[in-house]
Amino acid sequence: MKNGVAKVSVPRADLGMVIDGAQMQPFQGLTSWAAFQGAGDQTMIMGDIVLTETQVNPAMSAALDNGLEVTALHKTSFRMSSRRCVTRRSMSSRFTTT
Repeated sequence: MKNGVAKVSVPRADLGMVIDGAQMQPFQGLTSWAAFQGAGDQTMIMGDIVLTETQVNPAMSAALDNGLEVTALHKTSFRMSSRRCVTRRSMSSRFTTT
């Protein structure tokens, strides 16, 4: 916890992405994260999630069905030997805490 914000990071070492013959490491943009901050009786959530192409639709549906606001979806497959997607989400929904 720093400045009232709790952050969780989850590196995706399972993707096996290669760019121009070099194996990518999780710190090179393959880490999902979410940050949580209290706002009165609500909680604000923001973060990014790294997904494969087959994970995008189920993850988007789960996020939207649960009230999260997805602000962008970025596909990053230039010069990669295996096609993957990276979603950039602003999960700015506020949830009332009980």
